[in-house]
Amino acid sequence: MAADRRRLAAALCVAVALNAGCALLRTTVQDQPVNLSEACAAETSPRRDLPSPPLREPGEPPREPEPSGYSPQALRTAGILGLTPLLRRMAELEAAEPDSGNRALRLLAIRQRLLSRLFLITEEIIRVEAEVSCEQGRVQELTDQLQTLKSNRSTIQTLATIIVSGVASITGGAILLGGSTVSEDVIAIVAGSFAAALGTLTILQTGEQKLDHERNLLKEIREGRGAGRQLVPESVWRLLTTAPKDERSLRDQLLDHWSLTLRELGKGRPDEPEGLVYFGSGGTYALDQLRTRSALLRALTGTLRRAHVYVEFLSREVFDRDMAPARGE
Repeated sequence: MAADRRRLAAALCVAVALNAGCALLRTTVQDQPVNLSEACAAETSPRRDLPSPPLREPGEPPREPEPSGYSPQALRTAGILGLTPLLRRMAELEAAEPDSGNRALRLLAIRQRLLSRLFLITEEIIRVEAEVSCEQGRVQELTDQLQTLKSNRSTIQTLATIIVSGVASITGGAILLGGSTVSEDVIAIVAGSFAAALGTLTILQTGEQKLDHERNLLKEIREGRGAGRQLVPESVWRLLTTAPKDERSLRDQLLDHWSLTLRELGKGRPDEPEGLVYFGSGGTYALDQLRTRSALLRALTGTLRRAHVYVEFLSREVFDRDMAPARGE
């Protein structure tokens, strides 16, 4: 009887050790960290920002009349990008006499200059958008890999739990037929502990991935262009941060969206340790943090596309005015 009690106590100790050890196991995708900057930042020569005049204060009246024939959104975009003087010069030349001082050539030169500036600004938006989309794609790929690995291990652990439980039932029944009730209890405790440990591991296991993102666009958008390496071109920054009076800028709307995302997915605020990992130079990401970073990058991509649309509207209106004389001929 004493021997059976000792076996029972030993079985309980083994069961506790198995549960504690299995619950602490973790899964990882790979040992080496992934450098998002190397993966997504194109190697280019140093960029020189396009020159832009100072912006007017919100609510300040224009120093000269706004050119006619443009939508309010197009005029607002031109003002943000410092292109209003070119629009005004185009309007003056369009209103001049057809044969006055090479009017057609000067008008063509102004239009070409304006469209060239809009083209370069569009390319700057596309470049930033491509980098953000690349990062979002890589993070999503790592998330899928980690989720697949976790799902495969969960399947194996679930099958092992079923097998262990079945073997325990069969062994316990065989021992019961042999007339030893205490040994049956020992077998049941050990087998049940194995099954509980595997089930606990299935529920509690986490996956982690190390990410390096020293070139962090999220940080610059959140803290300001002067706080980082000025990764966002001046023209793109103006489009994101400038808004009419009593309206919120694209950046402000994005920051509000990020705060909501961090509360719902990241379970924290941007100024808490849980949120700071996304706006630093890198760190170890759990599976849910990878999903959160992917959501933050996806929201930034959507905001950049809105800025792209503003520039496209202005370009289309300039192009339509360029084609208007040809349609009237």
